[in-house]
Amino acid sequence: MKRALNKQTIDRMADYICSFAQNEGLQVKRMPMEKCGNFLTVEINPGAEKGCLFPVHMDTVHEKGVFGEPPVHREENKIYGPGVIDCKGGIAIALLTVKALKECGD
Repeated sequence: MKRALNKQTIDRMADYICSFAQNEGLQVKRMPMEKCGNFLTVEINPGAEKGCLFPVHMDTVHEKGVFGEPPVHREENKIYGPGVIDCKGGIAIALLTVKALKECGD
């Protein structure tokens, strides 16, 4: 399956992640990429002896606009749409986990 490379949209996602992480006091490093979305690392304790890695991706296999408007919808207690269980959900879980760890004293 061919991946949809929409650098502008992926970089907007990276901007949101950077903003959230920096607001939580986390260190963010951005690695600009020419043809695909920029890479990010988010650290809770830079230079610590031990760590934890949450590898995720921000791209999608679907072309922008394929799912119509709104692309994500809720039915009762379930959410449907591209990325709700894929890595966008994983990104949210990783960021909220790191936030919780930081609040617990790292």
